[in-house]
Amino acid sequence: MRIGIFVAKLDETPPATSPLFTEPERRYCLARRNPGPHLAGRYAAKRAACIALGVGDEDTKRLLSDVEVAREPGQAPTLNFLRKAERLGEPGAKSYVSISHSGNYAVALVVIE
Repeated sequence: MRIGIFVAKLDETPPATSPLFTEPERRYCLARRNPGPHLAGRYAAKRAACIALGVGDEDTKRLLSDVEVAREPGQAPTLNFLRKAERLGEPGAKSYVSISHSGNYAVALVVIE
């Protein structure tokens, strides 16, 4: 089991136009009345996933766009590992993500088993 946690400040989160967000992530966040906390939560989840995968800071920057936070209506968020990030994970591994935000911060916890 691998665990990662990351706290993101809203004002330090990349904008929705950043290439590190996938199109479905942008659509989800921009559909919210206040997209900032949702973008920060997804950014925190991507960073937490890279920590759980054991990736260093330089590689994390290259992998953020390959970790996607998905959410079906009424369901908990899930992670999709794309391209390079997919190769770092173990086939068939399950991942869990919890995201919360309050004030100027968002936090995400990722567990990969």
